[in-house]
Amino acid sequence: MKIKLLLCLVPFVFTGCVGYNTVLFTTKSNAGLDFDTKPPTAEINISRKEGVVEPVFEGGKTPPVMASFSSQIGSGGGVGRFFFGVDQTFAGGDAAVTMAKLYDNNERIDETPSNVTRFDSGLPLSKLPDANVKRGWLGLKKFFFGLPEPGEVRPFFFGTDSQLGVKVAWNGVGGPYPDTIKIGYNRKEMALAPVTLSNNIIRIPSFLATVDTSTQGSNNVGVNWMQYFATGDSASFLARQYGVRQAMLKRADPKAAAESAAEKAGAQQHEKVVNQAAEMVKWATGVDGKLLPANIDTLVHGTELEASKAQIKVMAPADFQKKLNGTWSLFVFKLWANFPNKPE
Repeated sequence: MKIKLLLCLVPFVFTGCVGYNTVLFTTKSNAGLDFDTKPPTAEINISRKEGVVEPVFEGGKTPPVMASFSSQIGSGGGVGRFFFGVDQTFAGGDAAVTMAKLYDNNERIDETPSNVTRFDSGLPLSKLPDANVKRGWLGLKKFFFGLPEPGEVRPFFFGTDSQLGVKVAWNGVGGPYPDTIKIGYNRKEMALAPVTLSNNIIRIPSFLATVDTSTQGSNNVGVNWMQYFATGDSASFLARQYGVRQAMLKRADPKAAAESAAEKAGAQQHEKVVNQAAEMVKWATGVDGKLLPANIDTLVHGTELEASKAQIKVMAPADFQKKLNGTWSLFVFKLWANFPNKPE
């Protein structure tokens, strides 16, 4: 019991008890030089730390979380040897289930009730947890060890901290000498997610964070960086996008990504979507370089983007195309059906 109570002390007292009604999921990655005095650290390598503390329910059921990590050392001499291409995913809830189920699948995932149910991470229980039934201790047992039920609110913390390049920091205690030196790639990820209960089904919030980087460090240092960070329905929706799933396949299994027929077919489909988006944006752009409201009305008619048409009409064409290539890519085929200038 002392150990149980210890897990519930600050800073987790306001979320309940880690391992009973809260999931603590963390990772720490380093690719390069990491020197730090707090805590004492001295690394010149590729290192990765991962950990999760979560409740286990009947039949070994646990709330779903997943993480992946891949690193490739840069080329070139000098500082180039400390620059890396690093790719990571960090997900939980519906987003984690979606990423795992669609590992190398290139199918288009429409936003339909059947697909939402298909990636539902809820876990059914045959009966309520003991702490939810026998609340005891003036309700403290329920607060510390029980699951929040409908009408109850719990905080959800989700954050990442990323650095790529060179970082030197001083705390002032060591005089002219730095207490932190980092060269290369360093990232920390953490989620403190409540486990909720509704109709005897347990869930944790859906969350997703990805990083896709590539660097080169010979005479010139070049950096490419793509990062996603989302919670709730946004995270679940992003996890169903081909671009996010393709990045995960490359991270988790580079050989399979290069050889998979499904991945190649998906890449071709993605290229098709990008080309169609470019044609539609070009058609919808006037001589003044702004989007034509009437053409936008034609494209979005009857689609999920119709509710956002006022926002779209004031966008720069490049921003509209960026949206169609990213989070709105799922709607491109519907807009294309409204496009009057399709080739025969």
